[in-house]
Parts: sequence; structure tokens; C-alpha cells
Amino acid sequence: MFLRPARAVLIAAVVLAELVLSAAPTQPGAGQSSADTSKTGEHRIDVSRINATFLQNGGSCVLSSYAIVANYFTGRPVGTYFEGYCKHFKLSYTNVFEAEQKYAAHFDREWRKRNCRGYEVILDLHSNSVVECFVEARARFDGIFSLDSAAHRKELEELLACKEAFLNITYEPGNDYHSITVVHDGKGLQARDTNRKGLYAIPELAKIGKLRDSVLYVAK
Repeated sequence: MFLRPARAVLIAAVVLAELVLSAAPTQPGAGQSSADTSKTGEHRIDVSRINATFLQNGGSCVLSSYAIVANYFTGRPVGTYFEGYCKHFKLSYTNVFEAEQKYAAHFDREWRKRNCRGYEVILDLHSNSVVECFVEARARFDGIFSLDSAAHRKELEELLACKEAFLNITYEPGNDYHSITVVHDGKGLQARDTNRKGLYAIPELAKIGKLRDSVLYVAK
């Protein structure tokens, strides 16, 4: 089922609050040492497993960001998800490069037609598509959409620090929008931008730029 923005925001706020509470350490009780109370870092992302070499071709940053997450959890090549998108929407393609181009053109029309954010289109595929790569991905991780990332910035940063989680987040680098992926490496936040190779440190989400919507992907 495709969620409309208002309902999605309400659900995201509730789920984020529940995740933060579940991640928070409890006070030690009788027979419990303080060393046993904090779970922070036990399920953190292994940044060495993140694909650091893929570069997007054209305006494919939204699905590219998702594919970076899915590649980590499933091991499937990043290009698999461009092909999966084309299979879902029955778009013809001859190779991965063409699948990425077909995706970019179709996706721009699709989110406009649905009158929603681009992340909601991708999250709909993640949650409902019968294409094998998306079925496998949703068996490994869940996605939580937030329309206003700035309002949930601290909760998102806390969850990245203590959960096996990725954040796909859109920001305004100028007059346009761009999607990147953010993780916590145990020391601080690291960003993976598919317009460039490698990861780079960021002090906090607020320093990226003007924040827009986001999806928090959390391992099951």
C-alpha cells in the first residue's frame, strides 16, 4: 500500500520514537552491572562492506542511494536495482547502463504523477514489489520514511549510532536536490555520495545543507 505524505509522517514519528526508546540503555537493576546496560555499537554498520566505488550516471541518485543500502545487506550488485525497477514498471532495457537511464527518466515522471516524494516511490517498491531483488531486500531490512528530516535530526543521529542502519537523506546543495547515504562508523557520521567515490566524514546532519525528506533503513 502506498502511504500518502501526511500519514507517512505520523507513522515515521511514532516509529522513530519507539526505536529511540528501544535503543536507549536502561538503568541497571539488582544483579545487573552497568557494563551490561548499553547496547550502543553492538549492531553498527561495518563501513568496510559499503560499496565505495559505484558512480551514478545522470540523475539516478535516489535509487542509487537505496542500491548502496541494498548491496550492503544482500550482496547483489548496485545495478541490480536499476534492472529491478525496470522489471517492476515493465521498461525495456539492454544492459545495466541503459536500465539506469530508463529508471531516471521514468522515475522523474512517476513521483510527479503520484504527487509524492521520490523516496516514497522507492519505499513502495521496497515494501510491495514482487521483483526478486526487492523481495530479498525487504526480508533483510525495513524502511521508515520521514517527510521532515530536520524535525527528527537528533533521533536519526542517535539511531545511526546504535542500530545497524543507513539513512538515505535528501538535501538542497543549491537550487537542486540530491540524495546521499549516511552511516555511523563508531566514531562519527560518514556519508556516501554516489556522485563521488569513497566515504567522507560529516560532523552532523545539519551540516549537509538544507535537509528535506529521508528514509531510515534498519536491519531486521
